[in-house]
Amino acid sequence: MHSSPRPKPAILVVDAHELSRALLTEALATRLDAVDVIGLASPDAWRADATVVARLAIFCMPAQAGAAAAERWTREHPDGGTSEPAVPLLLLCEEDDARAECRALAAGFKGLISSEASLELLVAAARVIMAGGIYFPQLVSAAAPLVAAQDAGAPIDTGAPRRADAAAVTDAPSPAGTPALTARETLVLAELRRGHSNKVIARALNMSENTAKMHVRRILAKLRVRNRTEAAVLVNTPRQ
Repeated sequence: MHSSPRPKPAILVVDAHELSRALLTEALATRLDAVDVIGLASPDAWRADATVVARLAIFCMPAQAGAAAAERWTREHPDGGTSEPAVPLLLLCEEDDARAECRALAAGFKGLISSEASLELLVAAARVIMAGGIYFPQLVSAAAPLVAAQDAGAPIDTGAPRRADAAAVTDAPSPAGTPALTARETLVLAELRRGHSNKVIARALNMSENTAKMHVRRILAKLRVRNRTEAAVLVNTPRQ
């Protein structure tokens, strides 16, 4: 008996504009020779094919339209065409601020990249997402002042009543721009960025290890990432 050929991995490029879709499809195909690149005029044009497994879908559209399209796509395409996990989505749009990234993240995208970014950056982001990572370069960029201050050992102004130790940092909403993270969670996220364990985080921020674990769980849930590594990748992704 001959075994069935393995499905070929593919990247889907969803763009309503024929010319830009054709150009992007061709450009990605020259740089990602291990996968097929398939252009689609709309998300509805994709039909599951047993010979192809979609590893990534790139939606080229405004952030608001992308959010609606992603929700519909996830509902209609729970997997990649076989028994594979759901297809990760990358949004390519003009908006590239933290607000747009929060909207994309809430809609289920694994990344957002500006339409003004270089092709090399798009390819890199695609590879990160296909490998199971996420790409939101601006989502926590406003947290940089807090992170830098802590790196330097400087006092951090969170708007809370001043106390001598890190435990004084309250759970008031952080000015950091990260979605719904409190000031203390922002500090914990900064420790995750360095790869620190819960025990090290607890010692650095003068809290119990159980409290550190609680904050880590909340951070992962709020950022909609699966583990500490994804959270660290999100923070460490440089702005472009």
